[in-house]
Amino acid sequence: MPLSARVPVVGDKVADFTVVESGGSRWQLSSNLESGMCLLVFYRGHW
Repeated sequence: MPLSARVPVVGDKVADFTVVESGGSRWQLSSNLESGMCLLVFYRGHW
């Protein structure tokens, strides 16, 4: 499958996830969606 076939597009649903912020607190998508919309930004590239 080409890489472009797996790239998310506007309107796709994403699975719930939790990340640890730089200050050590946890951020969970489903918790933040309770108060409104969230913008997810995907950066492609090499780190």
